[in-house]
Amino acid sequence: MAGSFEGNIKKTASYMLHPDDQWDIFRGDSFQLKLSVPENSLKSALLIRSGLKSIHGFYKLNMDVRISIGIGEEGYKSQNKI
Repeated sequence: MAGSFEGNIKKTASYMLHPDDQWDIFRGDSFQLKLSVPENSLKSALLIRSGLKSIHGFYKLNMDVRISIGIGEEGYKSQNKI
C-alpha cells in the first residue's frame, strides 16, 4: 500500500531541496516551502506535483496538489512555522 502523504512529500522534497530551504507540513494535508533561491520556485513546484503524481500513480491512486507561488519580502515571521 502507498505510504503516508507526509512520507511521500518528504521523499519528493528530498530530491530537490537545497540545505537552506525550509518546509513544513500542517493540518495533515497542507504543506509549504520557503526556498533559499526564488528562481527555483517554478521548477520546485513542477517537481513536487509530478513527483507526487508518479508515486501515487504507481499505486493506482488519484492524488494531486494545488500550488501557489509567492515571491517577495517576508513581512511576518512566525516563531514555530516557516
